[in-house]
Amino acid sequence: MYKHILLPLDGSSLAEQAIPHAIAQANSFDAELIIGKEVEPLGERVHRYSTTIEQAEKDTLAFVEGYLKKIANDVR
Repeated sequence: MYKHILLPLDGSSLAEQAIPHAIAQANSFDAELIIGKEVEPLGERVHRYSTTIEQAEKDTLAFVEGYLKKIANDVR
């Protein structure tokens, strides 16, 4: 029935409680589990940390990649 299941995460432990349920659903439908991470707008990071857009983008990408790799490894 389902081929893909999207699990959006915000980095909170509350959101991560959905992971086992998403895994169970993906397994029951033999579906691909896609995990995503929401991020705050880059302008907010630039303003908050007094950095450039380019640096905020690099920092955000590095953080998100690390977070998603950790979650993906835990799921596997």
